[in-house]
Amino acid sequence: MRQQREIGFEELHRILTKAFQRNFVKIPVNNGDAKRAAVMCILYPKHRQPYLLLTRRKSTLFDHGGEISFPGGSKEDRDNNLLETALREVEEELGLTLSYTDVIGELSAVFTYSSNFVISPFLAVVKTSPSVKSISAEVSYVLEVDFNRFMDPSNYGEDNRTVGGKSDSVPYYDYEGNIIWGATAQIINQLVKITGEPALTY
Repeated sequence: MRQQREIGFEELHRILTKAFQRNFVKIPVNNGDAKRAAVMCILYPKHRQPYLLLTRRKSTLFDHGGEISFPGGSKEDRDNNLLETALREVEEELGLTLSYTDVIGELSAVFTYSSNFVISPFLAVVKTSPSVKSISAEVSYVLEVDFNRFMDPSNYGEDNRTVGGKSDSVPYYDYEGNIIWGATAQIINQLVKITGEPALTY
């Protein structure tokens, strides 16, 4: 069995920054009729370890209700671009104000078959634990997850799910009984892959 590698916040920050400085190649998603959305991956230190901020969506929501996700949502007409969408959604959902300078890069977009969204993920790095000032009606609660949990092979597995009318084996991460799958797991998977660790197969 592969031994888990532990990584500190500063090391992970350096690895990710260098990846984007090398013009990290994003894989395009060609779904012309899909709706556009953006999410923000917020990386921060806690006890010198790298943490990601995730949310549990309210189960009553039409799209992806009850799922664990990064803060984000649909692009609106007032948004000049998808980065503006991600920044706006973080403030609306969690009361957190991030600046453009906090954002170090954009990951590859992912497509959701169940809701026909192309989601653009952005990565922001902040040097202190973010203080959630408010939680919107769309969010049940906030999860703070040590990034090393996603590098531990004992925390992921596969499950049979029907998505978009198609039954398939879907990889997922398990954080203390919270199942993280779909687009969120794919985005986390990209971050794991950048560190040089083996990633899940999609």
